[in-house]
Amino acid sequence: MMVVCGQMQAQPKSRVIEDGGSGPYKAIMTEVEGLAEHTVFMPQDLSQFDANHPLPILVWGNGACANSPFEHANFLNEIASYGGTYRQPHGGEFSIIARNWLDWQLKGCGEAAQMFLGKNCGLSKRDGWTIEKNNLVK
Repeated sequence: MMVVCGQMQAQPKSRVIEDGGSGPYKAIMTEVEGLAEHTVFMPQDLSQFDANHPLPILVWGNGACANSPFEHANFLNEIASYGGTYRQPHGGEFSIIARNWLDWQLKGCGEAAQMFLGKNCGLSKRDGWTIEKNNLVK
């Protein structure tokens, strides 16, 4: 809790997921006042960014019955730790992967699932990506 003008206010909830991700900007998942029902994923240390060196943050609109980002928190955290590729044409490499992941997870799209499933999944054929098996899917 913190005191502002004599009133008690709750500290925004924040959490580090998977050590902040594997990217160069260790990320944090947090709530931001005024963005109810949203979760923000952003670098923990914003001191290296300014008007001349901006970095986008990822604002996730929580939805469904759980009103939570937790089904996708690891993925969203990973995107934030790399600063995304939002300033690249059409969102860059991360937007391709993110769109496929969300189409698969939220819409059940079998074509999008091929990016992530199987021995020769789509990601295994893309430059700069490595695949690690989590033993959740046989």
